[in-house]
Amino acid sequence: MSTLEQDIAHLNFEYLMLARECARNNPIEAAWRFGVDRKQIEELSGFSVEKSGSYLALQEP
Repeated sequence: MSTLEQDIAHLNFEYLMLARECARNNPIEAAWRFGVDRKQIEELSGFSVEKSGSYLALQEP
């Protein structure tokens, strides 16, 4: 994986963690900021660091 790909993966991970915290603390704001629906908010709020990492690994081409 190139440095650019690593940087993008890291940014994606940080964005996902930000969305997770927003979904946990203020679901209405998460829906507005991240354009997610109720089901996605429930999924995001249940993410752990391990689950998020494996989720991102599945998203790589």
